[in-house]
Amino acid sequence: MKKRQKKKVEKRNKVNEQRVTVTRAFIKNKVDIELVDAGLTLFHSINNAKDRVNNNESYKNKKFLLNKKPRFALIQIINEDPKLWETWKTQQIKFKDSGYNEDYKPTLHRIDRTGDYEIGNLAMLSDEDHKQENAVQTALVTFGDDGLGFHMVSTIKEMSEFTGATYGKLKSVENQAIELANGQMAMYARVEQRPARPKEEMEAQDKAWYARLKASIERINQRENPSIKEIKLLKAMQNDVTQMERMKFHLL
Repeated sequence: MKKRQKKKVEKRNKVNEQRVTVTRAFIKNKVDIELVDAGLTLFHSINNAKDRVNNNESYKNKKFLLNKKPRFALIQIINEDPKLWETWKTQQIKFKDSGYNEDYKPTLHRIDRTGDYEIGNLAMLSDEDHKQENAVQTALVTFGDDGLGFHMVSTIKEMSEFTGATYGKLKSVENQAIELANGQMAMYARVEQRPARPKEEMEAQDKAWYARLKASIERINQRENPSIKEIKLLKAMQNDVTQMERMKFHLL
């Protein structure tokens, strides 16, 4: 059996096992088994939340305060947060009616995003609404023989479509230069919305950026055998420095 087919079979078997787990939990706790589909998506979302807290560095200060066993956490939410369960069931119907379009899939959401996963701090959002809430303005800079390009995007998925780089690749290289299929280099960073900075502060940061570029160019020039990637990066940085000098950044 091919590796891809094997993975599909394993995934299908896992989903079937989870459906059995949810069905048994519903029967034992006298929950309508007609609602197993809604229970299964909630079970998945609970698992995902627990996994984020345990394995995602950005969630290291968050706690999963529901029952540690997802099947018990599922029943806990149904019993202790009936409002959430009602909105979940309603969204599950929309998810089904959409032909199981992932944008309509219900997901767990923390009302207070600085808080923990616990009863009272949970709500339902569709997957699309969740993505929109988590969207962060991101600056994408491309550079190469054609000069600099500057683009604003809202999500890594949107950036993936724009650059042709895979989602996984982009997730792993924030603030690092990567080479695209067309030979250009690209770098991205999330943009924080802040009040306008004083002119003196902006000038100081521009001058510091100019100095960092010059230092990076010097480091690459001192290497005996720079890589092709470094040579491309060097050329792009030299173009940046030339443009900045035309704008007299080095005289600030």
